[in-house]
Amino acid sequence: MRRSSAGEPKLSGGLSVSSSPPDNDSGLGSDSVLPEELKSLNWGACLLNLVWGGAMKVPAGTLFGWFILIAIIPVFPFYLLFKGNEIAWRNRRWASYDEFREVQRKWSTAGWILMAAAVLLVIIFSVWIYRLIRPIINGTGFDPLGLGGL
Repeated sequence: MRRSSAGEPKLSGGLSVSSSPPDNDSGLGSDSVLPEELKSLNWGACLLNLVWGGAMKVPAGTLFGWFILIAIIPVFPFYLLFKGNEIAWRNRRWASYDEFREVQRKWSTAGWILMAAAVLLVIIFSVWIYRLIRPIINGTGFDPLGLGGL
């Protein structure tokens, strides 16, 4: 067995072995069936739902519906956590299972980084607000810039 230029094993006759079987039906909409080995949680879909949906070629009307659902039903991102891989598989053509996994892993990483940044900003803002209102609560006066009566 030789290797192709992409590093995939190459069989005699020029056929290459990839991680996707020949029946890759991704990108065919409702006719696509997510393979068992790709069924897992999709944190990228959960944490970056509207942006992720656009990148996965979800139709604009559906994205608008998601926007409404997220506003009305805040648990909708958890639906995407469980169904995100299926949605991505149905709406976008994937060259291989490995490409699909890699792209979804990157979305998950980006989602967690942004979530951590958001939590950090909330903590910083909360500490700032507390320091701002603490003098009012203690009855010592209001000094929003912390200048101490200059």
